[in-house]
Amino acid sequence: MSRGKRREELYVTVPNLFRCPISMDILPSTRTTPNLTLRRLIDLWLTHDQPSPSPSLASPSPPISKQQAADLINAGGFDSDTDSLAKLIRFVAVSEENLKFVARSVDSVSRFVGAFKESDDIRIHELILEVLDLISPVDGVREMLNRLILRTGDGGDCLSAFYAVLQRGTTESKAKSARILELIAVDLESQRKIGENTEILHELFNLCTVDTDPSAVEAGFSALLAISTTRPVKKELIRLGIVRTFSGAATEHGVAVLWSVCCLARDPSAQERAASVNGLTKVLLVMQSGCSSGTRQMCVELVKVLRTKGGRSNLAPYETRTTHIAPY
Repeated sequence: MSRGKRREELYVTVPNLFRCPISMDILPSTRTTPNLTLRRLIDLWLTHDQPSPSPSLASPSPPISKQQAADLINAGGFDSDTDSLAKLIRFVAVSEENLKFVARSVDSVSRFVGAFKESDDIRIHELILEVLDLISPVDGVREMLNRLILRTGDGGDCLSAFYAVLQRGTTESKAKSARILELIAVDLESQRKIGENTEILHELFNLCTVDTDPSAVEAGFSALLAISTTRPVKKELIRLGIVRTFSGAATEHGVAVLWSVCCLARDPSAQERAASVNGLTKVLLVMQSGCSSGTRQMCVELVKVLRTKGGRSNLAPYETRTTHIAPY
């Protein structure tokens, strides 16, 4: 029986002509008698159907007070305490006042960076990055992060933690990692230190080219743009293939623009101009370069249009399966 049954259907109607089982006299009656068996079965089914609340689905605990937040920061130990970090994240997310309170607490940023450097737990790294990402807009935090991450020692330990998150973290934590790296690349020396870590460059490149989340891809490109100011970094990015990645995307976008004006809008001047600069040959080369199916279809339509506008107009009346390009 479904949940949508009306309450009236849980009763059994006694017929108007009811005979007494002893005297067999007709006893008129309009009363209804509850169907207790049916109701009991439904109650049992409803009780069994509702799952008991799971501890993991329990509502999160309310945010802590400022004094409790200060006590957690002073206690430290973030390199192994995910619970304290989670409480601070909930506290910071409540208001901008709480965010500034944590950012400006004595030694708070240095404690977070120290735990980020010392911990081997990827979950600790992700939680600390979330805290740092939240408090990063506060005045002075950027310079402090730059000094603590890159100016203390050689910065290798912190950069190794960034690499671990970029390699094994969630997409969201990878994006936060890229944003922090972009944030601390404030000058040539900082950019050089980050760029010398080829593992980080490789993971940022993967974030841009492999990941499908738009915010993560944007964060990856922004970080690469911020640190790719020195010649060695540019050479490494070229070796990884970032130029080919951009060139392929730019080519397909160019074909789409050309198709929109020549085929969709049927602009005669655009068609003449494209044909005059050897556009037919270039479109055919794009078709042979392994482009996407959508781009290939646009190229097919462009070939039909540009073939009639080119100098070899004698090819126009013929539909051929293959057009050969003469070497120049």
